Amino acid sequence: MNKKLSCPDCGSMEVKVGRQTYYARLSNYPVKLFNRDSDIEYYFCAKCGTVIKQVVLNPERFNDYEQ
Repeated sequence: MNKKLSCPDCGSMEVKVGRQTYYARLSNYPVKLFNRDSDIEYYFCAKCGTVIKQVVLNPERFNDYEQ
């Protein structure tokens, strides 16, 4: 991670990274037969559990998608 993150709730600098996968993936809406989706990475406070940042790992999958 390029810049240091700190928890906005408790001020801790102990940040961990986790990934949300499978059925909890980000997908286009409305959902179509050939759905584009991506895992989401979460940066969260190891002390209090606050989610600090969310990152879509494959944003390019949505480039040609129109709502």
